[in-house]
Amino acid sequence: MEVKPIKSYKTPDYPDEREVQAHPELLERLPKRWRTNSMVIAALGMCSAVMLAGCGTKGENGNVAPLFLHGEGSMSTGCASVVRTFFLSESEAKEIIRAEAEMYGNMKFENNPVQAAPDALRRADKPMDLVAEDGKIGVEYISAGDARAWGHGENRGTVSVYHIRDAAQEHRDILAEDDREEQRSVRKGVLYDPCAGSDLLDDEETLRELTDMSPEEQEKYFRKADEEQLRAQVRGFIDWLESEGVLAS
Repeated sequence: MEVKPIKSYKTPDYPDEREVQAHPELLERLPKRWRTNSMVIAALGMCSAVMLAGCGTKGENGNVAPLFLHGEGSMSTGCASVVRTFFLSESEAKEIIRAEAEMYGNMKFENNPVQAAPDALRRADKPMDLVAEDGKIGVEYISAGDARAWGHGENRGTVSVYHIRDAAQEHRDILAEDDREEQRSVRKGVLYDPCAGSDLLDDEETLRELTDMSPEEQEKYFRKADEEQLRAQVRGFIDWLESEGVLAS
């Protein structure tokens, strides 16, 4: 195949970088933190037409944030292993979420006082774990236990596998497709256990370092990595809230 230069091409229908620079009002819907980032401004040329129109996936109610992919969200346990596996507990995760939301977005999340009704069978009826702004914003944290309960865990001999990110994506889609009025009035974000260990164990040098650590040191190492990735998910959610005009940027 011979490579030839393109002599001419059709002008795209979406705004390019120069048009965005010439019309800064296009940035009004962007979070303040993004507006001085040259890479974001360049990328805006490809996605601003969709962003500014507020388009979403067909059939979605528009009040649920996308899943912010920080962490593989998959982990196996059991069998003989030289490295200790580690999951964040729900209570630990909530503390991390609350701390990062307050530090990054000046948001105060509290435990949701609403409890699930005994006869609630629909996943969409599950109360959000944390709420803010008088219940108008909610966060659901998906743990290894949730993934297992919702059919995203499996046993392979003596090994148990948890697909937490898959469970989080499924739950997020269920919430996004719920068109009941009382559900549409709440902006929601679904966060998940990053399972940072599954990412780190793919690196041979890191694996060698971990095998020289005690189980307690390994847990401390994974806990720090998990916390960093969960905090990144929180920041993604807050940026989304700003872009939607829910929070002042």
